[in-house]
Amino acid sequence: MVKKIIILAILLSAYFAQSQVYFSDNFNDGNIDGWTNIDNDSDPTMSPGIDYDLWYAADTYAGFVTGSDSAAAVSHSKAYNYTTSDWVDLNPNNFLISTAIDLGASPSSNLKLKFDAGSGQATGGHAEHYAVYVTTSNTIADIEAATPVFEETLPSGEQMFSHVVDISTYSGQTVYVTFRHYNCTGQFNLLIDNVVVEHVFYNNATIESLSLNRYSLANVDNTLGVNVTNDGANDITSLTIDWNDGTSHSSVITGLNITPFSTVFVPHPTLVNYSSVLEKNISVTITEVNGVIDSEPSGNSASALINIISQASQKRVLVEEGTGTWCQTCPRGTVMMDNMTAAHPDDFIGVAVHVSYDPMVVTEYEENSDYFSTPSIHVDRTFFDEEVENAETLYNQQKSLDVPAQLSATISGTGNNLAIETSAIFRSNFANANFRLGVIITENHVTGTGSGYDQANVYSGGTYGPMGGFENLPDPVPADQMEYNHVGRALLGGYSGQLNSVPTTIADGQEVTYTFNYAVPTTSDIANMHAVVVLIDQTNGEIVNAETALLQTGIKSVNTIKTNIYPNPTSDILNVEFNTEGEGYTVSIIDINGKVVLQEKLEGNVKNMTISTKDLTKGNYFINISNNNQSITKKIVII
Repeated sequence: MVKKIIILAILLSAYFAQSQVYFSDNFNDGNIDGWTNIDNDSDPTMSPGIDYDLWYAADTYAGFVTGSDSAAAVSHSKAYNYTTSDWVDLNPNNFLISTAIDLGASPSSNLKLKFDAGSGQATGGHAEHYAVYVTTSNTIADIEAATPVFEETLPSGEQMFSHVVDISTYSGQTVYVTFRHYNCTGQFNLLIDNVVVEHVFYNNATIESLSLNRYSLANVDNTLGVNVTNDGANDITSLTIDWNDGTSHSSVITGLNITPFSTVFVPHPTLVNYSSVLEKNISVTITEVNGVIDSEPSGNSASALINIISQASQKRVLVEEGTGTWCQTCPRGTVMMDNMTAAHPDDFIGVAVHVSYDPMVVTEYEENSDYFSTPSIHVDRTFFDEEVENAETLYNQQKSLDVPAQLSATISGTGNNLAIETSAIFRSNFANANFRLGVIITENHVTGTGSGYDQANVYSGGTYGPMGGFENLPDPVPADQMEYNHVGRALLGGYSGQLNSVPTTIADGQEVTYTFNYAVPTTSDIANMHAVVVLIDQTNGEIVNAETALLQTGIKSVNTIKTNIYPNPTSDILNVEFNTEGEGYTVSIIDINGKVVLQEKLEGNVKNMTISTKDLTKGNYFINISNNNQSITKKIVII
């Protein structure tokens, strides 16, 4: 009898340790089928010209939902009336009620309701109020009479927040989960996503993502970071994480404090460092949580590629700004683009992407860039819909990256019919590359006539403080007072780049070229136009590197100085050989924060120089070489 009791206890323990999902909906099917959708207010519901008083699912807000989601459930407290061309404040009392959820067989502990909530509006409205109910009845009266299991008013900013609510008291019952949007008006929208009811494991970790430099110079230490989510009921105090490139690097990482359902960055103590040019696929696995085997091994593995490059190439940062002449706050983006161009002429490239009823719209650019709000910026197509005020921070982050290729462009042709020969010299070996070359045509000093070229300007009069001179201009700024710079005019090769422009197998030192043809419109001024060459990684859509050249036939805008800089990386000395005729060079060493730490001015026609680097702290730097009309910047590493 005693043995039977012990066996039964073991079986029950094993059962209660198991995870069980009782309900899940991430709305990725693009609808809210299965939910009961009730509008319990007096606002107009889907009346002509006014939308969005009911809950619905849309992918419009995919940039604000979490993970790989493509849609979220949405309810509005403000809507646009297309009949009157005006915004309408709504007073929602909208209910989104789940199907019946059977918890009859659920354990009495660790029963959780998980969901994400947020707003899809960065400026203006954001203070959406909502409550979450778990009830045994799905009638409105019973739900309103119940006490919410969670309630909040969203903070400002367009972001999603993950929430976990313990609903163990409802174990053994059949329940309904309700999201109620109410007690707010004239904000914008409420997003709900990733609704899950489940019983969770005690010890369960999930790898959300890995952080590892995609490219690195040889003999440089790279930290492999693991973003770990605690999907269990216990705090995680230790993890055993192994990264493997053919050799196991397993380590027990202690001193952690990852509370349930939170995500923490965990650096692996064994650094990634290779001494020669190569390509490695590194697999990462969590093998133990709190000293025991993870209760749920799915989600415990991930992988990352790293390529070791033979030498540094200049990294230029591409910032694509969503803007519009109709946009009241877009002068903010105009000022940012001009300031960044002036502050970082050698490694910042700006493109103004005009959208929505703007006379400078390029349809393919607008449709693919998919800006949620304006003004906002995409940086190297790695960071999306960022505030323009974040441009400097993201630029500094991106410019310090190692890149696998040096880009350039040579322009030739007759009249307005041009051939743009793009070149990428690769600095690593690739067994299965997936890159494309493309060209973005931009134009400065663009003017136009008619109201479409008037620039809306909320900063007129200085109510919102200084804004690069826009505070002294009217609202709107008349077309004859406006000049638009960095205007995106064409995409050669398409938004994602030209198919088959880069081979799949690449060797270190190999030069890849592709020629694009472009006919300059008669309405444009070729002297004000640039060809922006981009190298796009098709695995994630990111722009790996960029370069710009004046479109005026045969003239390149930057990087005309030819040099040989070695050794790189270095510890004691840096040799610079000048392969371009020129005089009066200024050579500057700049740290990643933009501070000049060493500078020397050279008189006369100098052929070479040696720089002592032994007093510099180990790390990444830039060397800038310039004279009166030429400039080049390259990355160097002090080891």
